[in-house]
Amino acid sequence: MKVILARHGNTEANNAAVHQSPDTPLSKEGIAQSEALAKKLASVDIDYIISSPYARARQTAEIIGKKLNKQIEYDDLLAEIIRPKEFVGKRMDDPEVGKILEEIEKHAKNPEWRYPESENLNDFITRVGKFVKRLEGTDYGTVLVVTHSAVIKTMITVCMLGPDIDIGHYSRILDFLHTKNTGISELRYDDSGWGLMTYNDMSHL
Repeated sequence: MKVILARHGNTEANNAAVHQSPDTPLSKEGIAQSEALAKKLASVDIDYIISSPYARARQTAEIIGKKLNKQIEYDDLLAEIIRPKEFVGKRMDDPEVGKILEEIEKHAKNPEWRYPESENLNDFITRVGKFVKRLEGTDYGTVLVVTHSAVIKTMITVCMLGPDIDIGHYSRILDFLHTKNTGISELRYDDSGWGLMTYNDMSHL
């Protein structure tokens, strides 16, 4: 099985370094990026498209699906990590956001602790791990997964190390890996397990 991981197109919130809501749409640049990605993927024999339900990923997947004449399945397991509601609309460097992140960081290794109405890292890894297990149980040939930066990096980490990841190591991996909007990475799964073939390919832009 070949799994192509695509990050959604750009948004105005990405440009402004602002925390986004689930209904944040693509910017004009993001639409153009998605169209370029769709053109690149038109030459790939993709069997299935699965997307995050968030608006920016949905729009990206819909542009690709229209070009490839493929239906899209939406899976909540691919949604962005659920952050505190207080973050939405605030800049990444907002002092209030920073204080909450410090509190979250203090409890990062406690799987039972959660900031209200949000996921902890253990929750997020477990959720993404469920999607990886779902893929392993299918007979897909080539599947396109349209999702978010943290989901892509976490999927790759889970495929490499398994779901029981040390939170300290995991956080360093997330900081080390970088993705660009509509960047694509490719995973392969066969009898020998998972392998990463390409990472954050931007050649379509």
